[in-house]
Amino acid sequence: MNFVEAAALFEAKNNELSIALPEYHHSQVQKAVSKFEQDLLLNATDTISGEHTDANTNRAKKFLRDLRVDSTDEKFRQGCNNLLELLEKGTITNLANELRKLRLKYDKNEIKLHQAENLVLQLAVKYVHPTDDDNDTEALPSDLPVEVTDKPDIIITETFSL
Repeated sequence: MNFVEAAALFEAKNNELSIALPEYHHSQVQKAVSKFEQDLLLNATDTISGEHTDANTNRAKKFLRDLRVDSTDEKFRQGCNNLLELLEKGTITNLANELRKLRLKYDKNEIKLHQAENLVLQLAVKYVHPTDDDNDTEALPSDLPVEVTDKPDIIITETFSL
């Protein structure tokens, strides 16, 4: 559901009575945000075999290589290298699909180059988790652009009281 559909669904009618938010409202919102982050993390840990790359993965690698070639930003180039390594190993199932969606938006001019680069950096932050026994993957610096590390701009909730 997109934002406009959600806003239409949650639209308050003129004849609805307004009441003060119950005390538990904010804790419910926090639980919902925590659940969302937990689900996002679980999706990020699905794995597949690296030997069975598909066309989607190959297009994702080409997209990253094309963006990396034109960039002079070292953090971005490092993020691309890390993501390319993950695609090569086949460790994250969602990564190729997320890059496909990003590439389609970029190809349709729905997002500009700098937005695509920021979203690629966001994917790198999301998926690249170096371990002690994995010296090939470098951690991304913590001074990423604000757009990459922000929380959601909008959280839509509706609280019902009996």
